[in-house]
Amino acid sequence: MRNSSGLVTGYRVMWLSFVVLFIGITLWLGYSFSPPRVDPENIKSAVKKQNPPPQTIQQRAGPLSAEMEGLDLVLSSSEGDLRMRLWAEKAHKEGNRFTISDGVLQFVTENQNTLLLEVDDGIYTQDDGVARIAGSIKGILSGSEQFFEATNVEWNQSENELRAGSVTFRSPMFEITGDEMLFDLLTGEVEFTGPVTAGV
Repeated sequence: MRNSSGLVTGYRVMWLSFVVLFIGITLWLGYSFSPPRVDPENIKSAVKKQNPPPQTIQQRAGPLSAEMEGLDLVLSSSEGDLRMRLWAEKAHKEGNRFTISDGVLQFVTENQNTLLLEVDDGIYTQDDGVARIAGSIKGILSGSEQFFEATNVEWNQSENELRAGSVTFRSPMFEITGDEMLFDLLTGEVEFTGPVTAGV
């Protein structure tokens, strides 16, 4: 009986050893082949590198301040029937503000009517679809003998009117001075607002 009891005890120790060994192997395999732990901060960092934040309009436009050679800007009306183009041999850019000298501003309609504005020592800005130029401005309608001088002009891309301030309008027959002139770029019609002085 003693031998039988010792044999049973030996079997128990052997099976217990097998169980412990099996558990150990299972735990080792589970740890070795389990996916690595993911750190949320590492994911955020990787996403930012792959998908950088979109650039702002100013970043796409280039440096905030720069000296430019051969400025050439083009804008079209919302209806597409009118186009504005600004040239200047030299310009200084400061944000969305351009200081220009010896510039030419041209408006061209679908039927090729053209208004040319000569700009000397002017400042050009464009915000929310409105283009503005302040400076010494002289405008002439191609094919006519009418021209005007102004200290500032403004054009809204959603409209066909050019607004000119502190303006003097001249033709072979008369001369008109007013606070503001509205010039219809499609029809060529002119309207003055504010106090007006007329002469021959």
